[in-house]
Amino acid sequence: MIPPPSSPPGLPTPYAGLGTPGPPGRPGGRNSITGRPTRRSRRGSGGPVGPAPAAAAAASGTEGFLARLGAQVWGELRKLVVLRKVESPEPPLLPPSQTYFLRQNLKLRLLNARLSLLMRDEAGYRGDLKAAQLWVRRYFDTHSKRVGDVLEQLRQLSSVSLDVEVPSIAESLDAVRSFKARGEGGGS
Repeated sequence: MIPPPSSPPGLPTPYAGLGTPGPPGRPGGRNSITGRPTRRSRRGSGGPVGPAPAAAAAASGTEGFLARLGAQVWGELRKLVVLRKVESPEPPLLPPSQTYFLRQNLKLRLLNARLSLLMRDEAGYRGDLKAAQLWVRRYFDTHSKRVGDVLEQLRQLSSVSLDVEVPSIAESLDAVRSFKARGEGGGS
C-alpha cells in the first residue's frame, strides 16, 4: 500500500477523511467517500441507502466550502470589472515624452496670454489663462504645494482688470499752449 503524501504542517491532509479501505472484493467495507460505512434506511431492508449523519455533515461542509469559494470568486470578479458613472472623462496618464510637450504647450499658452495682455485683448488673455488653469488641474497633482501656488497665481492673474485708463494728450497740449502764451506775452 502506498502511503498518502504528507501535507505541510498546519494544513489538514487531503486524505484524512478517507480512512483505510477494507480488503478488496469484500462487501460491506468502507465504501463511502468519507471512509464510513453506509447505513440502510429505517424503512426496510429494500429501501434506498442514505449517507451516515457524519456524511451529511461533511456534505454540508462541502456546500459551505462551495458557497465560500463562490463568494470569493464573485468578489474577485467584482474587483476586475468596475463600473463608474463618468461625467467628464479622466485623462490618461501621459508617458514621459508627452509630459515634455505638455509643459511646452503650457508655456506657449502663458506666452500667448502675455501677448494678449500687451495688445489689450482681454478675451484672448482670459481664454489662455483659463486653458492653462484647466491643463494644470487636469494633468498635474493638485495636492502638491507648487501646483497649488501656480493655480493661485493663475487665478490672481485672471482676476486682474485690463481696463487701463490711457492718459489724455489734452493736458499736455494745454500745458504747451500756456507755455507758448507766456512766451508770446512776455516777449512783447
